[in-house]
Order: sequence, then structure tokens, then C-alpha cells
Amino acid sequence: MMSATGFDALIAELRAITGANLSIADAVRDHHSRGESHHPAAMPHAVVFPESTEAVQAIVRACASHRCPVVPFGAGSSLEGHVNPIHGGVSVDMTRMNRVVRVSADDLDATVEAGVTRKQFERHLRSTGLIFHLDPGADATLGGMAATRASGTTAVRYGTMRDAVLGLKVVLADVAVAQAVELEEQRREHRIRQLREAVDRLDQHFVQELDARDRDPELDRRDHRADGAFDVVEITGG
Repeated sequence: MMSATGFDALIAELRAITGANLSIADAVRDHHSRGESHHPAAMPHAVVFPESTEAVQAIVRACASHRCPVVPFGAGSSLEGHVNPIHGGVSVDMTRMNRVVRVSADDLDATVEAGVTRKQFERHLRSTGLIFHLDPGADATLGGMAATRASGTTAVRYGTMRDAVLGLKVVLADVAVAQAVELEEQRREHRIRQLREAVDRLDQHFVQELDARDRDPELDRRDHRADGAFDVVEITGG
């Protein structure tokens, strides 16, 4: 447990790092005291809202120097209880790191920051004719979905979040930034598996296409877009 003097010193350091992106207001702390699980709520001492990987590093460094717990927080929609700061400390809200860094429609992959939500990503993809197939039933952040290996009703066909993540950039406890990226050989194997699955479904796709054209050209266009599932996402920034 930090002393009052130690807490004041930590808050001063965090304000220097994040400026106005820090709150010790009761309402904000209460919101970050729990997710959607049955586990009892626990209030953090403070909440910070970083906007870059460098800010996350500085926050972790400051908290480590004061031996203060750090708990990442996304949309607060998870059922696992891992966002509950049971020992207090600092809740690091990732929702302001919400940039879609890049989308490669040809490669069916993208790089996003951890605070991008599922529905935000879907809206971003509309102009590409692709979809992001995972739906855990909540508008969760993709960082949170990666942290919990999220699943949903489409997992039987497309897999879980584990299958969708190609790489991660992670701030470690010693403030080093680790970047784990799937090896090129693994990427090739993944593409080969996709092609084999596409070939297996080829006869079914022809039937669907013919049926759609018989019924309605607009339905045909929608069916075609639905088959362009976005299969890989790389999450970056914390």
C-alpha cells in the first residue's frame, strides 16, 4: 500500500506524462472498478488515458518506481474480471489509442491500436467490401478481445481472436517494447490453409452466386462482400 506522500508523488509524475488525461474523480474511478463479471468491484487510485506507446511506457515506468499496480482497461465489457483493480493502483484506459493505422485489403490484414472497438473497425472496413468476423456480443476493444482470446457465434467458421491476431506490440513490465510478429513461414501456411478452405467451398460458392443472381442483384453483391471476411488483425500500441 502506498503512503499518501508516495501517492501524491506518483500523481504528480503521471500528470507530467499525461497532462489532462488523468482523473482521480470518484465517478471515473468507479467506472473503472469492474467489467461485466460477477466479481466484486475494486476502485483504482487513479485512471490515466494514454494516447501513444511512449505514454504507456512512461506510465508503467512511473508506477514501477512507486511499486504501484497497473491494470489495463478497454471497454469494460469482459466477463473475466481481469479489469478489476483488486489491489488499487492505476487503471490504464486504452480507449484513446483508437487509430486504425493501416488496412491492406489485398492481404486481408490490418494494424490497429489497442483501443479500436469492434464496431469502429467494421465501419472503417465498409468501403473495402470486407468484414471483421469476430463478434463477442459487445462492442469490445480489439486489445481487450486479444487479451481474452475472444470468441463468438462466428467462431465455428472463422475461428477465435487467437486465429485473427498476426502480431502484437506490447509494453512489458520493465517498460521495454516487445513486438511479436508471426513468421513469414507461418503467414504462408495461413494463406495456404485459406486457399484450401476456399477450394473446398468452391462448389457452394458457385451455387450461392447463381441463386443470388436469380433472386436479386443487390443480394448478390451483399453475398459476395460477406465472403470477403477480414481474417487477420495486428494490434499495436501498448
